Amino acid sequence: MKIVFTDLNKVHGGEAVMIQEALDFQSRLLQDIAGDPRSDHHIFYAEHAPVYTVVKNKTGLLFRSAERPVDVRIPLVEVERAGSITYHGPGQLVYYLVLNMDTLHIRSGTLSQCIDEIVIEALDQFNISAHPKPEHLPTEASGVWITENGGKQKKIASRGIVIKKRGETHITQFGFSVNVSVDLQPFDFIYPCGLDIEMTSMKEVLDRAPSLKKVARRINAIIQTKFEQKEKAS
Repeated sequence: MKIVFTDLNKVHGGEAVMIQEALDFQSRLLQDIAGDPRSDHHIFYAEHAPVYTVVKNKTGLLFRSAERPVDVRIPLVEVERAGSITYHGPGQLVYYLVLNMDTLHIRSGTLSQCIDEIVIEALDQFNISAHPKPEHLPTEASGVWITENGGKQKKIASRGIVIKKRGETHITQFGFSVNVSVDLQPFDFIYPCGLDIEMTSMKEVLDRAPSLKKVARRINAIIQTKFEQKEKAS
């Protein structure tokens, strides 16, 4: 099994990537895999220009203020991922997984768990102890969390993967995001994941932040190793 990793910021000359550019790139990869089920799996990642993304036709808790429903400086874009509403911006690492589930040696029911394990292992390498969603929270709170010394729980990584069927091929879209050094203030305008929760970042936990490139290298290595282990075990 071959996984092709792409740093989308590098493709775009090192600049922050607009969300539509990532969505278009994801769509092209999806069509490539649908056209040739034997093609490689693709994982790409990006640091986005500031944007709020919300699931199409989503209702429920989205914005914290009816008078100012969203930070007017930041665009709001509808997407077709799982979840609710979130923020992407500089200092956050966003991963998109375009995987052929028919040839991937990971069952769809365990892929989400696998993603959380990857993020938790990566954070551990930076001396951050993290864990999956607290049991008392609903499924919408999926992702990776940290528990502060006083017991307060904050979310540090979000997950919103979906599986699309193209012909006879089942292909994943979207993926997960890790808050490295992202400005947390834009989250204050929304209910992240449609819930009244608090977000955090590696910078807030460590009082400093590694580079996104360093975090990406760790995550990529863990993904490669974990997927290879799944393949050998199948």
